[in-house]
Amino acid sequence: MTAQRYRYEPSAAPDILPVALQVFGVGMRIAHHPARDLWALVEAGGGRLIEQPAPPGSLRACQDEAALWRRTTLGDVLRYWPAGDGPRKTFVENYPVPAVLVGPTRWAQAAASAAVNRAYFENLVWSMQSSGLPFHRLSGERSTVSWETGNDNLWTAIFQRFDKAGDLNSLLLWAEDGYAMRAQTGGWQAPPSGAAGAGQPETLQAILSRDRRASDLSDAFVSLLLGRHAAAEWLRELAPHVVDSVEVTQFPDGRSGRGKHGFGGLGRYNDVGHTTYRSPRTYTRTPHVPEPWSQAQMAQYDETPTLAWVYRPAEASYSKVEPQAQRVAALQQALQSALDGPLQGQPPARIMFDPGVGETSQERMLVLRQAVRAVLPAFALHDPRAGYHLGERLGDCGAASAFAGIGLASLAAWETGASAIVINARRDDGATVLVVQPNNPAYRAHFRKRPYEHA
Repeated sequence: MTAQRYRYEPSAAPDILPVALQVFGVGMRIAHHPARDLWALVEAGGGRLIEQPAPPGSLRACQDEAALWRRTTLGDVLRYWPAGDGPRKTFVENYPVPAVLVGPTRWAQAAASAAVNRAYFENLVWSMQSSGLPFHRLSGERSTVSWETGNDNLWTAIFQRFDKAGDLNSLLLWAEDGYAMRAQTGGWQAPPSGAAGAGQPETLQAILSRDRRASDLSDAFVSLLLGRHAAAEWLRELAPHVVDSVEVTQFPDGRSGRGKHGFGGLGRYNDVGHTTYRSPRTYTRTPHVPEPWSQAQMAQYDETPTLAWVYRPAEASYSKVEPQAQRVAALQQALQSALDGPLQGQPPARIMFDPGVGETSQERMLVLRQAVRAVLPAFALHDPRAGYHLGERLGDCGAASAFAGIGLASLAAWETGASAIVINARRDDGATVLVVQPNNPAYRAHFRKRPYEHA
């Protein structure tokens, strides 16, 4: 039974449980390639690794490049081209967006701590604002930082966050990996290479000075902006009563500039047809919305495009020592759930999968192939236009893999109008299966440019 909701109050969380979340934005840099180019590069490669950048030559150069890609990726995920002919716009200003921030596993010599997490969070906020978004914020109170390379089960936790919070209307996801990050966290070591001497591992300097190999870590920076319109309806009711705090300055040369949109107090009346709504006298902050939005902020939210829909994940869990047949059965059940639920029995246009790296990756790949064959016997996983091995096409994205698969599937959904199953099977003790569905053709037809186009 739906709980009674009073005007100007958020819905109860159980009343708006999401079957799927909207993908508002995708920001990616994989091997230095931006989101706007990635899908075309992957398709043109025909199953091969996308073009790799020149070696940076040193750790300092690698770190400088990483700082640049952080800024551009965070800038891209919060910018969009709206429907019609309007100028490029940004997500809601002056709103502290909750975030899930992910990096690779930190080893003992570089263990995570509250101070480490805080410094990383502040670095990302600086990166975002220095990308030309000085009016945008991340929520320090409602953001989390985790350090785990095998993190695909975060998708279940992400949906659970929305399940528990009726006021959670958007969530920013961020993950990065690569040698610049691994130099801080540990775990960059490559397998022994003949070039470095029999049985001797390569040094980091040697890796950064030679051409990239398919087995190397990719420079991977991925950010997704997820949303749920149902959780913002109460803010829409409040917005007409909010005085916008924006200040406009006129310069002597005739130009003008403005400050950020935001909450400047309550007090305005709102006429709706023959009904006039008085402004509430006070506003009680909620866990994810410290201040109500003005109409300008509400418009920024409403105009943010929905690139695709990502559906609630199905998890396959098993022990590392379980027989292969039992692991296949568990993954088969998760795949069948995706097929019967979001896809309504229709096979996807493509399956994107990542069995990870390491000694057991081939065993994980075998489990994946057998599970797909059992659920979709006619699906040609070996066809480069149907089966997409993300590790072979994007390289080893490490801690960014779980978000990179959904990011690429969302770009493909917008550009092709087709669905995808994304399987992250990098762990020995389980895998996560998600479905990405496109928005409808009529909606996409309103956009003269791809929302994530640069200019």
